[in-house]
Amino acid sequence: MVAKYQRRGGSHNMPKPIFDYSKLSGKIIEVCGTRENFAKQMGIGVGTLSGKLKGKYPFTQDEIYNACLILRITGNEDKEHYFFCLKS
Repeated sequence: MVAKYQRRGGSHNMPKPIFDYSKLSGKIIEVCGTRENFAKQMGIGVGTLSGKLKGKYPFTQDEIYNACLILRITGNEDKEHYFFCLKS
């Protein structure tokens, strides 16, 4: 699947970034015990959470903020470690 991004001089087809949320999944289990507990605290369904962790749906900025509060993730480096690691 290719996402279109606008740039000066027209649009360019660029591959959709793929994020690796495996470290985030581990942190969810470490802090909340289960994905179900985490999803409930986030106010989303387990299926939605699963889709986000598989990269089917993006995390919103509000969801990232709330997840960091729930999981006690502090500092920009930690946030990048869990949310912004692209698969190579």
